Amino acid sequence: MSNAPVPQEPLLLVDEPLRIYVAGPLDADNACLYLSNVSYMLKISNLLRLKGHSPFIPCNDMLLGILVGNMVYSDYFNMSQPWLKASDAMFFIAPSPGANRELATAHLAGIPIFSYLNQVPWVKENYDAMQAQLAERSPVAEPESVPPDSGDTPPPADEGDSEDHPTAPANDGTDSSPEQGPDSGADQGPAD
Repeated sequence: MSNAPVPQEPLLLVDEPLRIYVAGPLDADNACLYLSNVSYMLKISNLLRLKGHSPFIPCNDMLLGILVGNMVYSDYFNMSQPWLKASDAMFFIAPSPGANRELATAHLAGIPIFSYLNQVPWVKENYDAMQAQLAERSPVAEPESVPPDSGDTPPPADEGDSEDHPTAPANDGTDSSPEQGPDSGADQGPAD
């Protein structure tokens, strides 16, 4: 992961969802890394879905592989390529041998390639819905006031209750060690 700044793009809106092919590394030699990559690919795909698009997630064919039990890499790769060629765009997560082949295919086919979520346009309908949800959550209206005698506030404490205050350190008068003064380094508990 690089520390390079993410390019800022102007807000882009489209009227119709794009079919976006999601390409990225899937390490088949290491099951834990494979599942981690699948998880990341699914998270990216969900963000594309929230923007209103229809992501194609090639790693979902893992489920077919589990059912069939004898699929090999070329089965998975070849099964997803027609979807790539039919896509309106590609979201390229990171390089890998397979993702690089897919990237080359997208370039040759003239398929637009996104590498950052802010490059992906919003479907106007989804953007408007998201803006409406944000507006509903904004504290625009004044909060309702609670009458002082509504019983929602605790009764005032008696003046003699300060020793029993729950946040004050307990003092039972049994501390007889003078070494534990403020400069002794001993734990004095939370300060008032």
